[in-house]
Amino acid sequence: MSADVAGAERPARHWLFVLSREDALRARTEGRLRLSATGEGRLRRTAAGDGVVVYSPRERNKAGPPVRRFTAAGFVRGEAPYQVEGDVHGSWFVDVELDAGGEPEVQGLLGRLSFVRDAPGWGVVFRPGFLEVGAADHQVVRDAIRQSGSTGALRSGPPATATKEDAVATEKKRDPGPSVKNKKLYEDLRDDGASKEKAARIANATARDGASTVGKRGGSSPSYDEWTVDDLRGRAKELGLSGYSGKRKAELIEMLRDH
Repeated sequence: MSADVAGAERPARHWLFVLSREDALRARTEGRLRLSATGEGRLRRTAAGDGVVVYSPRERNKAGPPVRRFTAAGFVRGEAPYQVEGDVHGSWFVDVELDAGGEPEVQGLLGRLSFVRDAPGWGVVFRPGFLEVGAADHQVVRDAIRQSGSTGALRSGPPATATKEDAVATEKKRDPGPSVKNKKLYEDLRDDGASKEKAARIANATARDGASTVGKRGGSSPSYDEWTVDDLRGRAKELGLSGYSGKRKAELIEMLRDH
């Protein structure tokens, strides 16, 4: 049980944060989770005893090589978020106790997590950067982190220092080639779990027709978020899709974007 701000007990809740691997490893070392100056509201939803899971799409914040792994899990042990005197970034912190272990890939856990669907676009669920998950989901990730650490099957330490040749080879491997016209969007979609083919198709369509046009016919643009449920169902009907009548807004958006 966790205590809320009024002192009353409430059932423990479980939260997923999307942070860089660099920030996740720092949290493991320092015993505190760090968010930006705008992260106070998210941390204030947590309470001592709540579960925490961290997913890292990249090595550093919006930079570095892709990671796409769960990089930390444990529990909140601080009563309230706080700031540190002298921190020029205005960051917010909360004390946590995180498990030792490895860094399991998300794809290895698909089918066992209630909030992730085994689909080419599974990464879309992490886009908000913060979401509540179930107790069973929290336990699945904790077990995977501890087990991967004991078997040594997955990395658990900082990345090795790369040579110039390694960096060039990594860049070539990530480069989708001249046929992809919007490489930044391509990389963002790949980070979200889209296949190479789907990412290339959406990136090229966006470069050719514009993001708003692509979004209206089911691409990656967030314009569908502004549509009403009736409009989304109407669009699904226009596209000849089936099974849309009983779906909620988020499910309709996912259906249209995967079309």
